[in-house]
Amino acid sequence: MISPGDFLSVAKELYSPDNDDEGKFRTSISRAYYSSFHIVKLTVVNTTVFERGDSIFENHQQFIIKLQRDPDLSNFKDVGKNLHKLKKLRFKADYDIHLDTTRTDVVSSLKIAERIFSICDGM
Repeated sequence: MISPGDFLSVAKELYSPDNDDEGKFRTSISRAYYSSFHIVKLTVVNTTVFERGDSIFENHQQFIIKLQRDPDLSNFKDVGKNLHKLKKLRFKADYDIHLDTTRTDVVSSLKIAERIFSICDGM
């Protein structure tokens, strides 16, 4: 079974500072986002009343908004802000193919993902 950390490892492996492969850049950003989404989901399940199959997790954007605004999830506010930033990068990488995805985008996404993992590890 794959773990959120496995997705993050793949995201890091796909990025190389010496490589200009935009396909790898885009895939790295996508894996960084999904690794973060899944670690946040697991952390919410393990630390709150929510369960894996709850509808809170069905719509990513609504989940992110809930993390940022729901008083019952107040300790997830920063996680929600970071996940929102990462989702915007993932959207650009996956859907805005007419726009360049840069090395800076990948580095930013990996840093945000690592920040999310760090916050979740501390909960």
